[in-house]
Amino acid sequence: MNLENLFVLWLISFSLALIITPAIKSISRHKALLDVAGEDPLKIHKTPTSFLGGLGFSISFFFVLIIAEFIFFSFMKILFPLFIGGILVISIGLWDDLKNVPPKIRFLGEIAPGLILGLFGSQLLSFTILDPIYIILTIFYVAGIINAVNMQDGIDGLAGGLVLISLMGFFVLSTRNENELGGMISLCLIGALIGFLIYNFPPASIFMGDNGSYFLGFILAFFAISFTNINDWRMFFGPILLVGFPVFDAGYTIVRRLKKGVSPFLGDRSHLYDQLIKRGLSVQRTVLFCWGVQCVFVSSGVIICLRLN
Repeated sequence: MNLENLFVLWLISFSLALIITPAIKSISRHKALLDVAGEDPLKIHKTPTSFLGGLGFSISFFFVLIIAEFIFFSFMKILFPLFIGGILVISIGLWDDLKNVPPKIRFLGEIAPGLILGLFGSQLLSFTILDPIYIILTIFYVAGIINAVNMQDGIDGLAGGLVLISLMGFFVLSTRNENELGGMISLCLIGALIGFLIYNFPPASIFMGDNGSYFLGFILAFFAISFTNINDWRMFFGPILLVGFPVFDAGYTIVRRLKKGVSPFLGDRSHLYDQLIKRGLSVQRTVLFCWGVQCVFVSSGVIICLRLN
Protein backbone atom coordinates (compact mmCIF):
# COMPACT_ATOMS: atom_id res chain seq x y z
CA MET A 1 0.00 0.00 0.00
CA ASN A 2 1.51 3.33 -1.04
CA LEU A 3 1.69 6.49 1.08
CA GLU A 4 -1.16 8.12 -0.83
CA ASN A 5 -3.55 5.31 0.09
CA LEU A 6 -2.37 5.38 3.71
CA PHE A 7 -3.00 9.12 3.85
CA VAL A 8 -6.52 8.62 2.50
CA LEU A 9 -7.24 6.06 5.25
CA TRP A 10 -5.76 8.38 7.88
CA LEU A 11 -7.88 11.27 6.64
CA ILE A 12 -11.09 9.20 6.66
CA SER A 13 -10.34 7.93 10.17
CA PHE A 14 -9.61 11.44 11.44
CA SER A 15 -12.71 12.91 9.79
CA LEU A 16 -15.00 10.17 11.11
CA ALA A 17 -13.77 10.64 14.69
CA LEU A 18 -14.18 14.39 14.30
CA ILE A 19 -17.82 13.88 13.28
CA ILE A 20 -18.79 10.89 15.45
CA THR A 21 -17.40 12.23 18.75
CA PRO A 22 -19.74 15.25 19.06
CA ALA A 23 -22.64 13.02 18.01
CA ILE A 24 -21.77 10.68 20.88
CA LYS A 25 -21.66 13.66 23.26
CA SER A 26 -25.16 14.62 22.18
CA ILE A 27 -26.50 11.09 22.59
CA SER A 28 -24.86 10.81 26.01
CA ARG A 29 -26.59 13.97 27.22
CA HIS A 30 -29.93 12.80 25.85
CA LYS A 31 -29.60 9.37 27.50
CA ALA A 32 -28.00 10.75 30.68
CA LEU A 33 -24.90 8.59 30.14
CA LEU A 34 -22.61 11.01 31.92
CA ASP A 35 -19.76 10.78 34.40
CA VAL A 36 -20.88 12.69 37.48
CA ALA A 37 -18.12 13.29 40.02
CA GLY A 38 -20.32 13.51 43.10
CA GLU A 39 -18.27 12.74 46.22
CA ASP A 40 -15.83 10.37 44.49
CA PRO A 41 -12.31 11.65 45.35
CA LEU A 42 -10.90 10.02 42.21
CA LYS A 43 -13.03 12.24 39.98
CA ILE A 44 -11.83 15.82 39.81
CA HIS A 45 -14.06 17.14 37.02
CA LYS A 46 -16.92 19.44 37.99
CA THR A 47 -19.24 19.17 34.99
CA PRO A 48 -21.14 15.95 34.11
CA THR A 49 -19.28 14.61 31.07
CA SER A 50 -19.86 11.81 28.60
CA PHE A 51 -17.71 8.73 29.18
CA LEU A 52 -18.39 7.21 25.76
CA GLY A 53 -15.61 8.94 23.81
CA GLY A 54 -13.81 5.65 23.27
CA LEU A 55 -16.66 4.54 21.05
CA GLY A 56 -15.93 7.47 18.75
CA PHE A 57 -12.37 6.55 17.87
CA SER A 58 -12.91 2.77 18.01
CA ILE A 59 -15.90 2.91 15.64
CA SER A 60 -13.91 5.17 13.30
CA PHE A 61 -10.95 2.80 13.43
CA PHE A 62 -12.96 -0.35 12.68
CA PHE A 63 -14.96 1.36 9.94
CA VAL A 64 -11.81 2.51 8.13
CA LEU A 65 -10.33 -0.99 8.30
CA ILE A 66 -13.50 -2.34 6.70
CA ILE A 67 -13.21 0.30 3.97
CA ALA A 68 -9.59 -0.72 3.38
CA GLU A 69 -10.67 -4.36 3.12
CA PHE A 70 -12.97 -3.60 0.18
CA ILE A 71 -10.88 -0.95 -1.58
CA PHE A 72 -7.25 -2.00 -1.25
CA PHE A 73 -6.68 -5.62 -0.31
CA SER A 74 -8.25 -8.52 1.57
CA PHE A 75 -6.96 -9.08 5.10
CA MET A 76 -10.08 -9.46 7.24
CA LYS A 77 -9.44 -13.15 7.92
CA ILE A 78 -6.03 -12.24 9.30
CA LEU A 79 -7.44 -9.37 11.40
CA PHE A 80 -10.37 -11.38 12.76
CA PRO A 81 -8.73 -12.04 16.19
CA LEU A 82 -7.91 -8.34 16.50
CA PHE A 83 -11.51 -7.40 15.72
CA ILE A 84 -13.00 -9.93 18.14
CA GLY A 85 -10.52 -9.08 20.90
CA GLY A 86 -11.04 -5.35 20.35
CA ILE A 87 -14.82 -5.59 20.50
CA LEU A 88 -14.54 -7.74 23.63
CA VAL A 89 -12.33 -5.26 25.51
CA ILE A 90 -14.61 -2.38 24.50
CA SER A 91 -17.57 -4.34 25.86
CA ILE A 92 -15.76 -5.08 29.13
CA GLY A 93 -14.77 -1.43 29.48
CA LEU A 94 -18.29 -0.24 28.71
CA TRP A 95 -19.66 -2.66 31.30
CA ASP A 96 -17.25 -1.19 33.82
CA ASP A 97 -18.24 2.36 32.83
CA LEU A 98 -21.92 1.58 33.40
CA LYS A 99 -21.84 -0.81 36.36
CA ASN A 100 -18.47 -0.25 38.09
CA VAL A 101 -17.38 -3.90 37.89
CA PRO A 102 -15.32 -5.28 40.84
CA PRO A 103 -11.56 -5.26 40.03
CA LYS A 104 -11.07 -9.03 40.23
CA ILE A 105 -13.95 -9.76 37.84
CA ARG A 106 -12.74 -7.02 35.53
CA PHE A 107 -9.23 -8.48 35.54
CA LEU A 108 -10.55 -11.91 34.60
CA GLY A 109 -12.42 -10.28 31.74
CA GLU A 110 -9.20 -8.67 30.51
CA ILE A 111 -7.51 -12.06 30.21
CA ALA A 112 -10.01 -13.30 27.60
CA PRO A 113 -8.96 -10.92 24.77
CA GLY A 114 -5.32 -11.78 25.42
CA LEU A 115 -6.18 -15.45 25.14
CA ILE A 116 -8.03 -14.85 21.86
CA LEU A 117 -5.10 -12.93 20.41
CA GLY A 118 -2.58 -15.47 21.71
CA LEU A 119 -4.41 -18.55 20.41
CA PHE A 120 -5.81 -17.28 17.13
CA GLY A 121 -3.62 -14.33 16.14
CA SER A 122 -0.57 -16.26 14.98
CA GLN A 123 -0.74 -14.67 11.51
CA LEU A 124 -0.73 -11.23 13.12
CA LEU A 125 1.87 -11.81 15.79
CA SER A 126 5.47 -12.97 15.60
CA PHE A 127 4.86 -16.52 16.82
CA THR A 128 2.87 -19.68 16.14
CA ILE A 129 0.41 -21.72 18.18
CA LEU A 130 3.34 -23.96 19.18
CA ASP A 131 4.95 -21.18 21.23
CA PRO A 132 3.29 -21.35 24.67
CA ILE A 133 5.73 -18.82 26.16
CA TYR A 134 4.57 -16.18 23.68
CA ILE A 135 0.92 -17.03 24.27
CA ILE A 136 1.36 -16.53 28.01
CA LEU A 137 3.34 -13.34 27.33
CA THR A 138 0.53 -12.07 25.09
CA ILE A 139 -2.07 -12.61 27.81
CA PHE A 140 0.19 -10.88 30.35
CA TYR A 141 0.87 -7.96 28.00
CA VAL A 142 -2.80 -7.47 27.14
CA ALA A 143 -3.99 -7.48 30.76
CA GLY A 144 -1.01 -5.45 31.96
CA ILE A 145 -1.02 -2.76 29.28
CA ILE A 146 -4.81 -2.37 29.43
CA ASN A 147 -4.49 -1.52 33.11
CA ALA A 148 -1.42 0.64 32.53
CA VAL A 149 -3.23 2.79 29.94
CA ASN A 150 -6.36 2.89 32.10
CA MET A 151 -4.32 4.34 34.98
CA GLN A 152 -3.31 7.26 32.75
CA ASP A 153 -6.91 8.22 32.08
CA GLY A 154 -7.05 10.35 35.21
CA ILE A 155 -6.71 13.79 33.64
CA ASP A 156 -7.92 15.24 30.36
CA GLY A 157 -5.99 14.29 27.25
CA LEU A 158 -3.22 12.32 28.93
CA ALA A 159 -3.97 8.69 28.01
CA GLY A 160 -4.98 9.46 24.42
CA GLY A 161 -1.86 11.52 23.78
CA LEU A 162 0.48 8.94 25.31
CA VAL A 163 -0.99 6.18 23.15
CA LEU A 164 -0.87 8.43 20.09
CA ILE A 165 2.88 8.92 20.55
CA SER A 166 3.38 5.17 21.01
CA LEU A 167 1.46 4.46 17.83
CA MET A 168 3.69 6.87 15.92
CA GLY A 169 6.68 4.84 17.07
CA PHE A 170 5.06 1.57 16.05
CA PHE A 171 4.17 3.10 12.68
CA VAL A 172 7.85 3.93 12.11
CA LEU A 173 8.88 0.37 12.99
CA SER A 174 6.15 -1.11 10.79
CA THR A 175 7.14 0.92 7.76
CA ARG A 176 10.85 0.23 8.26
CA ASN A 177 10.08 -3.50 8.48
CA GLU A 178 7.82 -3.27 5.39
CA ASN A 179 4.88 -4.40 7.51
CA GLU A 180 1.99 -2.89 5.54
CA LEU A 181 -0.69 -4.23 7.84
CA GLY A 182 0.99 -2.88 10.98
CA GLY A 183 1.53 0.48 9.31
CA MET A 184 -2.09 0.69 8.25
CA ILE A 185 -3.46 -0.32 11.66
CA SER A 186 -1.30 2.20 13.52
CA LEU A 187 -1.97 5.07 11.11
CA CYS A 188 -5.74 4.52 11.08
CA LEU A 189 -5.87 4.64 14.88
CA ILE A 190 -3.58 7.67 14.92
CA GLY A 191 -6.09 9.51 12.74
CA ALA A 192 -9.04 8.52 14.93
CA LEU A 193 -7.19 9.51 18.11
CA ILE A 194 -6.28 12.94 16.79
CA GLY A 195 -9.93 13.52 15.92
CA PHE A 196 -10.92 12.50 19.45
CA LEU A 197 -8.20 14.51 21.22
CA ILE A 198 -9.55 17.73 19.74
CA TYR A 199 -12.47 17.24 22.15
CA ASN A 200 -10.50 15.53 24.94
CA PHE A 201 -7.56 17.93 25.38
CA PRO A 202 -8.01 19.91 28.62
CA PRO A 203 -10.56 21.15 29.34
CA ALA A 204 -12.17 18.00 27.91
CA SER A 205 -15.77 18.02 26.75
CA ILE A 206 -15.83 14.20 26.54
CA PHE A 207 -13.92 11.36 28.23
CA MET A 208 -12.74 8.15 26.56
CA GLY A 209 -14.02 6.07 29.49
CA ASP A 210 -12.83 2.58 30.32
CA ASN A 211 -14.26 1.44 26.98
CA GLY A 212 -11.69 3.64 25.26
CA SER A 213 -8.69 3.08 27.53
CA TYR A 214 -9.17 -0.71 27.46
CA PHE A 215 -9.30 -0.68 23.67
CA LEU A 216 -6.17 1.46 23.36
CA GLY A 217 -4.35 -0.77 25.82
CA PHE A 218 -5.33 -3.83 23.81
CA ILE A 219 -4.01 -2.34 20.56
CA LEU A 220 -0.74 -1.26 22.21
CA ALA A 221 -0.32 -4.77 23.64
CA PHE A 222 -0.85 -6.20 20.14
CA PHE A 223 1.92 -4.02 18.74
CA ALA A 224 4.25 -4.64 21.69
CA ILE A 225 4.04 -8.41 21.41
CA SER A 226 4.27 -8.21 17.60
CA PHE A 227 7.74 -6.68 17.85
CA THR A 228 8.91 -8.64 20.89
CA ASN A 229 11.65 -11.25 20.63
CA ILE A 230 12.60 -12.85 23.94
CA ASN A 231 15.87 -14.07 22.41
CA ASP A 232 17.09 -10.54 21.68
CA TRP A 233 17.25 -8.05 24.57
CA ARG A 234 16.85 -5.11 22.19
CA MET A 235 13.61 -6.52 20.81
CA PHE A 236 12.39 -7.35 24.31
CA PHE A 237 13.00 -3.99 26.01
CA GLY A 238 12.48 -1.86 22.90
CA PRO A 239 8.72 -2.53 22.60
CA ILE A 240 8.33 -1.91 26.35
CA LEU A 241 9.91 1.53 25.88
CA LEU A 242 7.56 2.13 22.96
CA VAL A 243 4.58 1.64 25.29
CA GLY A 244 6.54 3.90 27.59
CA PHE A 245 5.15 6.15 30.30
CA PRO A 246 2.07 4.02 31.14
CA VAL A 247 4.22 0.96 31.89
CA PHE A 248 6.64 2.77 34.19
CA ASP A 249 3.94 4.73 36.00
CA ALA A 250 1.94 1.52 36.47
CA GLY A 251 5.00 -0.24 37.91
CA TYR A 252 5.63 2.69 40.26
CA THR A 253 1.98 2.71 41.29
CA ILE A 254 1.80 -1.02 42.03
CA VAL A 255 4.97 -0.93 44.16
CA ARG A 256 3.74 2.16 46.02
CA ARG A 257 0.36 0.61 46.78
CA LEU A 258 1.83 -2.71 47.89
CA LYS A 259 4.22 -0.91 50.24
CA LYS A 260 1.23 0.76 51.84
CA GLY A 261 -0.56 -2.57 52.14
CA VAL A 262 -3.23 -1.45 49.68
CA SER A 263 -4.60 -3.52 46.82
CA PRO A 264 -2.91 -2.56 43.52
CA PHE A 265 -6.37 -2.68 41.92
CA LEU A 266 -7.73 0.20 44.02
CA GLY A 267 -7.45 3.66 42.48
CA ASP A 268 -5.86 6.69 44.12
CA ARG A 269 -4.68 10.20 43.35
CA SER A 270 -0.94 9.68 43.73
CA HIS A 271 0.13 8.92 40.16
CA LEU A 272 3.12 10.77 38.77
CA TYR A 273 0.84 13.19 36.93
CA ASP A 274 -1.17 13.81 40.11
CA GLN A 275 2.02 14.71 41.96
CA LEU A 276 2.96 17.19 39.25
CA ILE A 277 -0.41 18.89 39.60
CA LYS A 278 -0.06 18.98 43.40
CA ARG A 279 3.27 20.75 42.93
CA GLY A 280 1.60 23.55 41.02
CA LEU A 281 1.58 22.57 37.36
CA SER A 282 -1.66 23.16 35.49
CA VAL A 283 -3.43 20.21 33.91
CA GLN A 284 -2.41 21.41 30.45
CA ARG A 285 1.28 21.72 31.38
CA THR A 286 1.21 18.38 33.16
CA VAL A 287 -0.20 16.69 30.07
CA LEU A 288 2.36 18.32 27.81
CA PHE A 289 5.20 17.40 30.17
CA CYS A 290 4.10 13.75 30.26
CA TRP A 291 3.76 13.75 26.48
CA GLY A 292 7.33 15.04 26.27
CA VAL A 293 8.58 12.25 28.54
CA GLN A 294 6.68 9.78 26.38
CA CYS A 295 8.44 11.12 23.27
CA VAL A 296 11.78 10.32 24.92
CA PHE A 297 10.65 6.80 25.83
CA VAL A 298 9.24 6.08 22.38
CA SER A 299 12.21 7.54 20.50
CA SER A 300 14.54 5.41 22.62
CA GLY A 301 12.46 2.32 21.90
CA VAL A 302 12.50 2.97 18.16
CA ILE A 303 16.29 3.47 18.16
CA ILE A 304 16.83 0.23 20.13
CA CYS A 305 14.52 -1.77 17.86
CA LEU A 306 16.18 -0.41 14.75
CA ARG A 307 19.64 -1.16 16.21
CA LEU A 308 20.85 2.36 15.49
CA ASN A 309 22.53 2.93 18.86
